[in-house]
Amino acid sequence: MAHLKDIVFDCHHPAAVARFWAAALDGYQVAPYDEEELARLRANGVNDPEDDPTVLVEPSSGSGPRFFFQLVPESKVVKNRVHLDLTAAGPAAEIRRLCALGAKIQAERDDLTVMTDVEGNEFCVVRRSSGVRQPGPVGRTRRVPSAGSVPVPRGSRWCRTPWPRPVTLPWRGFHSRQIDVRLYTL
Repeated sequence: MAHLKDIVFDCHHPAAVARFWAAALDGYQVAPYDEEELARLRANGVNDPEDDPTVLVEPSSGSGPRFFFQLVPESKVVKNRVHLDLTAAGPAAEIRRLCALGAKIQAERDDLTVMTDVEGNEFCVVRRSSGVRQPGPVGRTRRVPSAGSVPVPRGSRWCRTPWPRPVTLPWRGFHSRQIDVRLYTL
């Protein structure tokens, strides 16, 4: 069984992005450079930790995933396939604090704010902790009902089907296919 060890960000300037996330996340810090690490960097032609091609951000307490920020030559051209959802006791104040660190607001939703870090990596600040929020595409909210059934379209009628359950739906011009139907509120 696999266990989460590290979360890795590709970036153009690892030290700057690492400092942003160390300041953004409670209980995290940029890993300190000891003499052995500085000697290793110098042996690889890196004389300043600011130019380190891989910067580690670790939890101060030792528990939780580590974040690695690694130098890559290519630019970010599309939206993240994975993003972080953050929460705070005072979301509005937290959003202002993150903006002061260099984050930018991309979109506002009823229960979250979509933001980007200093290099354009998307993340969300969730405003409401009540209700169930399932992870979904950045900027969209998908609510999964907590009840045992959801309405599912079947032909021209609606029916109630236990959640989740493969349902056979008629497809115009094709044979019926069995699919896993889920209803999301976007």
